[in-house]
Amino acid sequence: MTMNNSTTLVQSLRFQFTKLADAQAFENAILNKYNEFNITESTRSDIPMTKGCNQAGECPTEADFCEIDPRCATTIKYQEPAASLKAGPIVGIVVAAFIVLIALLYYFHLKALQEQAARNQSMFARRIAETIKLEGPDRTLTPEALAEEFKKIDNGNVDGAIDKKELWDFLNSGNVAKMNEKDFNALFAALDTDGDGTVSFMEFSAYMGKAYGDFEKLKGSQSVRDMRGAGRMDNYYSGISTRILSISTEAPKEVDKMEEIAEDEENV
Repeated sequence: MTMNNSTTLVQSLRFQFTKLADAQAFENAILNKYNEFNITESTRSDIPMTKGCNQAGECPTEADFCEIDPRCATTIKYQEPAASLKAGPIVGIVVAAFIVLIALLYYFHLKALQEQAARNQSMFARRIAETIKLEGPDRTLTPEALAEEFKKIDNGNVDGAIDKKELWDFLNSGNVAKMNEKDFNALFAALDTDGDGTVSFMEFSAYMGKAYGDFEKLKGSQSVRDMRGAGRMDNYYSGISTRILSISTEAPKEVDKMEEIAEDEENV
């Protein structure tokens, strides 16, 4: 409807068409609607229809129905364009990307394990350096001292093996940062090479050999010296070393002085 040069939609109709299987189905549907709405015989149209379908006298064809029915199979509304890429290269790219991803994950996992092993080794060496008995001016690590340390961790037991609880108590009894359970399990697995659940003296010594570099570096640190009795033990050995060095440098001077006195007596 148009008013004041403006058009307003007053009413709209929407029709929905359903395509039937065949002509007989169409006729049956019309008869059912006649009966449903009680259409009298006098007002019904002939079935099958004997007159024209519309005023123009033309009945809609299959093509006419397909123009308004999107489900019509005879008309293709959309066709997928031909692929510009073949599946082979795409699969190759996906597989290559997946392999690179797996390699990166493995690299970072391996790096994390190496960092964990180095961290555990350093903490183990530090705790040994804090408690082991070192002898001599150079505070060298002897097999006897290592065996005594092993007994100490084993709580003086005669079974000759350190279990998990004994090692846990030893590592977490110092003043350093406590070792978490994940790191401890990795450390114990590295010590327990035969996997019997305990650490023998041979396994203990073998791991200590790996950690010897960390041990040598840490045993002279101030924190380790403080842990070993405020540094009194190390100062004692340092004093002995200083006196020995002093004697070794002064002895030649004394010998030279005695030779000079002997020469003067001979000249007299």
